[in-house]
Amino acid sequence: MKTVLLGFAVIVLLLLAGGLYLALHRSPSTRHLEDLQADSSQVEAPPPPPTTATLVTEPPLPQPDGSLQLRWQPVAGADGYVVRLFSSKREEVGNYDTPTNSLTLRPSDLAGAQLPSKTIFWRVLAQRNEADIAYSTVARAQLP
Repeated sequence: MKTVLLGFAVIVLLLLAGGLYLALHRSPSTRHLEDLQADSSQVEAPPPPPTTATLVTEPPLPQPDGSLQLRWQPVAGADGYVVRLFSSKREEVGNYDTPTNSLTLRPSDLAGAQLPSKTIFWRVLAQRNEADIAYSTVARAQLP
């Protein structure tokens, strides 16, 4: 009987430790996207931290070579941008740094990503000295 109880206690402790590990090591972006709805065209992000600007995305432009150009309005004072891509299942599938206010995604950029559909969601963060100064709402794009 003691062996059964000891085995049960070990299993309970392992389950608790695993749950705690997952709760502490989830990406903040995944937590922010939990309310994302895959069928909306523009999903509102959680309220941004205090910033001097809000970043505004523009409609993506499909290119003749099968790539997709993501664009946004530049933010004054930004010295770079980070573009984060998410699947329709709210999993991050890409993270790109760019010094300009656009990013061209080629089909090979997402070749290894687990995408359940051709729909991706994206968000842009404007940075100055590697600190976030503004970010966009989560936008939707259809891959060519």
